[in-house]
Amino acid sequence: MLYLRNISAVVLLAAVAGCGGEGMHEVTGRLTGPNGAPLPEIRVVFIGKDTSVTATATTATDGVYRLGTRRPGEGSPAGDYTVLAVDDVPFSDSAPSRAPRIAKRYSDPALSGLEACVKPGRNRFDFQLDPQ
Repeated sequence: MLYLRNISAVVLLAAVAGCGGEGMHEVTGRLTGPNGAPLPEIRVVFIGKDTSVTATATTATDGVYRLGTRRPGEGSPAGDYTVLAVDDVPFSDSAPSRAPRIAKRYSDPALSGLEACVKPGRNRFDFQLDPQ
């Protein structure tokens, strides 16, 4: 019985100290370029490292995003995430495509180098991204 109590205390301590937690938590932030200018219309993707959870958002004209999993802006479960930033260059025969504004590595989970630890409550993650 004492052994079981000690394990419960360790599990509780790990949950409080780490990124874990129940429910959805507010996640916002801002994407900027190297000069500090906002990056609008960039898709932000948080991919859970220990879960199958994926939360997404698209930055507004001021570069601000608000994550959601099932519904826009609803937040994300607590946990560790790999973060992607995807500059979706629209393809159209009638409109010339524009040059990507951020390095392609930000759209690759193995290369992005962006991480976040969502904790219970409000979270804000700002990222300054390189063009190359």
